[in-house]
Amino acid sequence: MILPVSNTSFLRNTKILLWIYCLSTVFMMFFSVNAIKSWPNHWAQISIIVACMLPGLMVLVGSGAYWHDDNSFRYDAILILILVFLGGVNILLSEAQWESFKGMGLFLMSGIWVYGTTRILFGNRLNCKVFCWLCTLSFLVLMLWGGIEFYQGGGGLDQRVQLFSENPIPAGSLLILLSVGPVLLIPQVEKAWRPSLVLLLVFGGLVIFLIGQRGAILALMVMLILGGLAKFKKLWVYLVFMILLLGFGFSFKSKLPNLYYDKLVNWESVFIRLEYYRIAYQVIKEKPIFGIGFNAPIVRFIPSDYEAKYFRSDKSFSFNSVVAGVQTFDNMILCFFAEAGSVFALTYIVLFGYLFKRSFRLVKMEFGAQFYIIGIGAVITGFVVQSLTFDSLRYPHLNWIFHSILGLLANLDVLCNKEFVRPVRSPSAD
Repeated sequence: MILPVSNTSFLRNTKILLWIYCLSTVFMMFFSVNAIKSWPNHWAQISIIVACMLPGLMVLVGSGAYWHDDNSFRYDAILILILVFLGGVNILLSEAQWESFKGMGLFLMSGIWVYGTTRILFGNRLNCKVFCWLCTLSFLVLMLWGGIEFYQGGGGLDQRVQLFSENPIPAGSLLILLSVGPVLLIPQVEKAWRPSLVLLLVFGGLVIFLIGQRGAILALMVMLILGGLAKFKKLWVYLVFMILLLGFGFSFKSKLPNLYYDKLVNWESVFIRLEYYRIAYQVIKEKPIFGIGFNAPIVRFIPSDYEAKYFRSDKSFSFNSVVAGVQTFDNMILCFFAEAGSVFALTYIVLFGYLFKRSFRLVKMEFGAQFYIIGIGAVITGFVVQSLTFDSLRYPHLNWIFHSILGLLANLDVLCNKEFVRPVRSPSAD
């Protein structure tokens, strides 16, 4: 049976659910990291659990007819349940169960659970647009706040642009993820508003440069190339542009302020991250199926006599001294495969593949999906690129926004055209 989405969605008159989701999103973006680091433990735990679980529970209560009729959601639900099950197994088999319980629990609550919530909640086109506007307004607020932080910091290394993330690295990622809002609104608003959205994105890119993190800047360049290829497909032009840009930067590196010189020119962190690939290989070789436990310490794989291959060590500055006390691979892909386990990581990749495969089908159906796929794809690709430089999804606010974008991607047909029809099972089939 074929019914219009507007008739099959149970959410068309449930504005309260959208408000609760939006309030939880604002809390997670602006307060969750500070709550974890600064609030009393019980208040932080209660507030984050409520913010993560409440929207999903309320959506789930009223969603029986939706997921029962929507064939595509059943596959998502199966993958979600498998990931939750594998997360539980990872905790039970972890070398540090309590640490894995906290880490994996937070990842599932603020990530996988949120994807399930938005997969249903964004089944309504208006809700999709509200999410885009929420991202856009948050992008504007953070952009302005970043300018204030930069001005107040006075160029000091101890006062970087952090955007409520307690760290400049996730601050860049947060702007990258939120840029999906103005990008997706460009074809939806009146032409008079489009230059304003483009200008907002330009100033957001400037704030990312002010943050001064190589990973975020590289991600931004990748996003610009992917977006440009949608209109101008001569790849060699972009390669020449990047070579010229790198050459220009190298020639004037001595002119960089101290705020940026150490971060953009010092390559020691690159060799440290290359070394982590060797360590992760040892972890995966020892525990290839379920990993050592999400958030479990990796210090036992870095013995005192560890000989670094890529990092240049000497008697006074060894690899072990640099990574002393480090509990992570600083790479989300390595975290998934080495800590969460290969089965969990591959299942997560299958979810990704399924989403994009289903989305690319819309291009052939000519429902105006190409711009949205390129926009969302550029943002996700940029975020994944930066995730190779730090463990991005351990941060609950990044995890929340990223999986909300996946929920938006899963409902791309709804966003493209409100009259698009989605196949559902006929009640008579029961």
